[in-house]
Amino acid sequence: MYLNSTKVEGSDKVQGLGFGGMIGEFRLWIDNDIDTKSYLRPKDKTYEIGYIAGKNNTLNLQRIEIIVFGGEEGLAER
Repeated sequence: MYLNSTKVEGSDKVQGLGFGGMIGEFRLWIDNDIDTKSYLRPKDKTYEIGYIAGKNNTLNLQRIEIIVFGGEEGLAER
């Protein structure tokens, strides 16, 4: 899993959330530019081959649910 939510000047680290595979070749990628750069792939080096959502590589997100643990103390430490 890869998560980067912060833009850092001069950094080549992409902003987004990725599962499986490696940077640039994730199985599931939710980009900071969610509508045009997010994708699904049928295979990667982590999971069994096969599509996880339909038979194409487009990602049409309707809703994202975010669950956070740690309450106010966790937020303050972040």
